[in-house]
Amino acid sequence: MDGGLTTAVIMSLFSDRRADDDDPVDPNVPGGGRRGWTGDLLEPPGQRLGSKLHLLLRAKMQEQGQDTAGLVQQYAQESLQWLIDDGVADTVDVTAQRVGLEAILLNVAVHRGAKPLGKWDFLWKAQFA
Repeated sequence: MDGGLTTAVIMSLFSDRRADDDDPVDPNVPGGGRRGWTGDLLEPPGQRLGSKLHLLLRAKMQEQGQDTAGLVQQYAQESLQWLIDDGVADTVDVTAQRVGLEAILLNVAVHRGAKPLGKWDFLWKAQFA
């Protein structure tokens, strides 16, 4: 009913994007390393599928002075930027807020002009160490 937009948002958020060379990688996380989809090697430079949320699987809510909810928001926004770049949407609004001590509520809203194309709420819970 939404032309595949829900699927695109879910794949963008919850597929593992390969970590950049300067991203902190926890070798103890199952599947560890830089992860990512091998098809990214075939994509034009700068175009990669997924998000780096996997880097936060064992993050604490307060990691190195930066709030984990802020990183969740940053990684989610980054993963959905292609919707704007490819002209699917004019804006993608992402917010993330802590829910208790162990979860983060991620809100995503996609708009074209004044028309909302979709809105999603995800409860994201990592294996906080």
